[in-house]
Amino acid sequence: MSNEHLRRRVRAAIADALGLDESALADPATTETVDQWDSLGHFHVIETLAETFGVSIPHDESVTLVSEDAIVDALLRRPQT
Repeated sequence: MSNEHLRRRVRAAIADALGLDESALADPATTETVDQWDSLGHFHVIETLAETFGVSIPHDESVTLVSEDAIVDALLRRPQT
């Protein structure tokens, strides 16, 4: 999967988790730029990412995934299956 394709999927997952249209997300989306991405929203983002990408995200990693860029980087570091 290309980085751009991954980024589009991550943006779609964030928007879906937060109940937003992708066009409403800042570029890049972060907890600082998206009002709905509060603590409860973050829980929804992590759950949606886990489901979308078929991964388990440990708590210690989930607390670092506070931006679209951080999420993309973390997914790119995962071993490919």
